Amino acid sequence: MHLLVSAFAATLALPPAVMAATPSPPDALAAPTFPRLVAVARLPSADRLQRRVAIELGGQASPRVRLCVAPTGTVDAVALLSSSGLTAFDAAVLVDVARWRFAAYPAPTGTRVCQATTIAYVTP
Repeated sequence: MHLLVSAFAATLALPPAVMAATPSPPDALAAPTFPRLVAVARLPSADRLQRRVAIELGGQASPRVRLCVAPTGTVDAVALLSSSGLTAFDAAVLVDVARWRFAAYPAPTGTRVCQATTIAYVTP
């Protein structure tokens, strides 16, 4: 499996959306930028479907997901924006992306930074 998310930020297409549970005062913290990935972006659940991706999708799958990261660097929410064409693979990607870890950032409790990205998955 080759995960083509080289320079994770390069595949991010939408500007970050910052959501807070309560409005902040005008001079509060500036909106955080999307944090950097602190570990290799792995897809172990999706890797178990590598053979199906090869057979049913010609060896390539590109689901688009939206992920939100909490100030602690954990993925707070992940949603499928567009399917790869293989439902089981899409579900596996959502499980795996939810386990990714990002750099912590200073922000009030309840804040999260969200971004959309395409996961380009290519079988060997």
